[in-house]
Amino acid sequence: MPSQPLTPSQVADRLILTEHGPLVGPRPEVPGVDEAVVRRVVETFYGRIQEDGRLGPIFIAYVQDWSRHLDRMTAFWVQMVLRRPGYSGRPVQAHQGLPGMDEAHFERWLTLFQQTVEELVSEPAGRDAFLAPARRMADRIRTVSGKP
Repeated sequence: MPSQPLTPSQVADRLILTEHGPLVGPRPEVPGVDEAVVRRVVETFYGRIQEDGRLGPIFIAYVQDWSRHLDRMTAFWVQMVLRRPGYSGRPVQAHQGLPGMDEAHFERWLTLFQQTVEELVSEPAGRDAFLAPARRMADRIRTVSGKP
């Protein structure tokens, strides 16, 4: 008997962002998402970031090697969404202390990310596998950075 696809809330329940990074463990297949989809989301999203009037200047000032950054962000999102190891780092700490960051920057980041995911990921559970941890991450960065 074929298994039923996970609902978005079931997918979100399996994604846990810990103090030391994303929890990696066995997980069922994420509908509509594989490594190629993750890569496409990352490349499209960061392309939009670079062109964005609010976020572009911040990222352009801090990202020296875009190819390396895209590889690193792909590894991060593969680990977050598909729970496959490959990323090591401290994403919250990496965003601390960026000058000029305010609530509008966080909201714009989330908006662009959500638009990108909704355009490129066909399955609702797959979209939620990206968006639930993105929201948690933004909230965590806000909290650590002392932003509301």
